[in-house]
Amino acid sequence: MLPRLIWFLVLSAALADLGARLIPPQFLAFRAWEAVAVYPTSEGPFTPLSVYSQNAYGDLANLANLPALRQYRPERFTTDEYGFRNPPGAAAQSASVLLLGDSFAAGSGLTDTDTLSAQLAQLSGQRVYNAAGVTRWSTVSRLIERLRLKQGLVIFQVSERFDLPASFKAGGASLSQRLIGRVVAEDSPWFQRAQATGRLAESLPAYSPLRIAARRTVSTLENDRVFPRLPQRSVVGKQLQNGTPILFFRSEIENFQRLRSASAQSLVEMRTLVESTGNRFLVLLVPDKYNVYFPWLPGEPTAPQEPRYLDSLVAQLQAERIAVLNLTQAFRRAAAESIPNGSYIYYLDDTHWNRQGVQRAAQEILNSRTLP
Repeated sequence: MLPRLIWFLVLSAALADLGARLIPPQFLAFRAWEAVAVYPTSEGPFTPLSVYSQNAYGDLANLANLPALRQYRPERFTTDEYGFRNPPGAAAQSASVLLLGDSFAAGSGLTDTDTLSAQLAQLSGQRVYNAAGVTRWSTVSRLIERLRLKQGLVIFQVSERFDLPASFKAGGASLSQRLIGRVVAEDSPWFQRAQATGRLAESLPAYSPLRIAARRTVSTLENDRVFPRLPQRSVVGKQLQNGTPILFFRSEIENFQRLRSASAQSLVEMRTLVESTGNRFLVLLVPDKYNVYFPWLPGEPTAPQEPRYLDSLVAQLQAERIAVLNLTQAFRRAAAESIPNGSYIYYLDDTHWNRQGVQRAAQEILNSRTLP
């Protein structure tokens, strides 16, 4: 009797979990990123033709289960038919600037009008296509051709926290791409269709409404009243010198307090590939939040000797005569100006920059005179 009951419960849970996957991800996500990244069935990293529009809060406050530090804000996240963060139909138009990079370039935590591509387009009058989330050259070259990008600019945003891969041409393929590429050429239309199916198969197991609901229930109960709030090792809470609480990823602090080796070889490779298409190349280096706010955190350990990770990348890129813009000093100046006014250039509850930080970055790009 007991074994049958156990099997019945297991089967019921499995069917309930399978049925719950029909619930749209935006109903369960605390911000857009988790909702629009569930089914990336085209070239881009997000669900094609998706719209997320509701209040959201930061990833660090969520991860550390600190509801008192959440900063709620409206977030609208729109994707085009290829799964990139642009208005629908944007890929059918020509562009003069192509933006590549990670979640900073994509605009995690930002509403559509506050992203780097949107603010840069507004400031410059140029059309900017946001292709953040892909770095594999085969995809980038297709984008350049589709957007009819000639004598334009490819901006490659690099975050301080991540080490660069050895190659963007040889690496960067997902499991489904590698398997499909063994039987179908990447330039074949069948490759794109097979890739969409493969990426869907990869993403389906990752989305579990029942698991999300269970985690939220546990987090709600861990409120220091019902159960003690367990510390989250990956998130560190500190206070700025003005008394404002601020959250950081522990990995940012650890990276800042050690010397890291840096290799710009993959960026040199990407410059060569981009220039072969008749376009120019700019590397945009974005410092970690801790790197920016370190001078205003009382009692922090002394930073190790220079050169820092980003400084090393700058030196290597300049030696190769590659245009590079390191935002570290500009962001520290912006932090010095804004802290006395109680404003910031990174979200206090998130690891990413906010509208003010993006605005400063866009202005720095404009001032660099690298735009077409």
